[in-house]
Amino acid sequence: LVHHALGPLVEGKRAAEIERLRVLDPACGSAHFLVEAMRFLGQALHKAYVEEYSGKAPPEFRGTTGQGWDDNWQASDEEARATGSEARAWCKRRIAERCLFGVDLNPTAVQLARVALWIESVAGDRPLTYFEHHIRCGNSLLGSWLARLEEPPRPLSRLDGNPLRSRLPFQDPVRRAIQEAARLRRIIDEARPEDLRREGIEPESTEEQRYKKHLQEKAEEILAAAKLLFDLRSASAFLPEIWAEWDTLTSLISDPARLRTYAEGRPWWPAFREVKERQRFFHWELEFPEVFLDPEHPGFDAVLGNPPWDKVKPDRKEFYGRYDILIRAFVGGELDRRIRELEREIPGLHEKFEAYQDRVKTVAACLKRGGDYRYQDWEVDGRSTGGDPDAFKFFVERAWQLVREGGRVGFVVPSAIYNNEGCTGLRHLLLHEAQVERFYAFENRKKIFPIHSSYKFVSLVFRKGRPDGDGFEAAFMRHDLAELEATARYREPGQEKVAPFAAPW
Repeated sequence: LVHHALGPLVEGKRAAEIERLRVLDPACGSAHFLVEAMRFLGQALHKAYVEEYSGKAPPEFRGTTGQGWDDNWQASDEEARATGSEARAWCKRRIAERCLFGVDLNPTAVQLARVALWIESVAGDRPLTYFEHHIRCGNSLLGSWLARLEEPPRPLSRLDGNPLRSRLPFQDPVRRAIQEAARLRRIIDEARPEDLRREGIEPESTEEQRYKKHLQEKAEEILAAAKLLFDLRSASAFLPEIWAEWDTLTSLISDPARLRTYAEGRPWWPAFREVKERQRFFHWELEFPEVFLDPEHPGFDAVLGNPPWDKVKPDRKEFYGRYDILIRAFVGGELDRRIRELEREIPGLHEKFEAYQDRVKTVAACLKRGGDYRYQDWEVDGRSTGGDPDAFKFFVERAWQLVREGGRVGFVVPSAIYNNEGCTGLRHLLLHEAQVERFYAFENRKKIFPIHSSYKFVSLVFRKGRPDGDGFEAAFMRHDLAELEATARYREPGQEKVAPFAAPW
């Protein structure tokens, strides 16, 4: 997936163009996809530098191990590491600093992702790579956008407050804050050695790391009021009383201190803090302003990953399993009896389950009817084909939203994407608003994933934009992942392309 999603983006590109690429995993876990992307792009960058400088070291390269620059860009990542290639390590470091972005709901996963990227990007005796502002914790599916701040996060029938009203003036200070934060974050990613030296900072030093950390903290401080407002808007789906005061809250955005003081004094503030901490709303324009305020091509160049496949609906085993891990083995009447026993043993447990159930249903309502996702509920002959709110469906549409026009997506998704009625809208998106390039469906008979052997999934690559071809490569009921290599069009830079065997759809 990494090779096919990123291959066309680096083919024939100069080093500066490769270093401007932005690659995202919106459910990055411990960064397996991002590490592979670093390896692939690192080799492509090594190749570009060798060709541009006729095998000599680029001006910004400074050896720290005594080995110096090498021109063996054809070496695989494994071979380059085995020989201790400082040139390749330096290229991977630059990719990590400039190109890779990740988000995950789990704070522990975010820390593991950063560690994995640090280890992979170690280059000589240089300090650790700085990319904390690129690897963030949050819910990639839930959050607010500047253009939708006038609208409630879910249908008004369940919210207190008035219908849509024009509050456009309050967007101006928010937009200015985002623009200034984007400027500071671009300095973090693009600062050249001469720029740093003008600030009295030695490049590739601990002073540079402290300088970048300062810039990140300054950007977050500038965005603090906007983030509070975005969080309040998202939380109002769970606390309708917040939306009832939306006019007042938005009128205070020009005075961040007054906004916070007012919000902290409201009766709903403690509940709001709980909702915010639990849901971890992620506002893309605030977290990555340099990406979405790019004047040339806002959005990511590529989105990669294996998004969650679970359903966004209450799960009794998931909830009660926190109190009895063995409950997952129970079914039917035995499950009901064990739940009743737990509720007798633990006072208030039933009420906690009802609150959990209400929260999950609220999340599902935001996703399905909140207005951010347009290709989930789909009508055919006057009836809805929405089906269950499967997380992967929202991740596919979100990936399409986040990439720039012409941007590329490489995902592992369940087979429901091609054979479930609930994915009708998503198929419309892929076939009419994107160009599918590879669609390889596997059965899990050889236990590729540690799930049931009959489960089916798809290796999917598509490009955002209206389709411009007659079809795409597709294969179904495959069992051996080696077929993905056998049909590869894009491999490690320098390796020969292989003609595909799969018939086009």
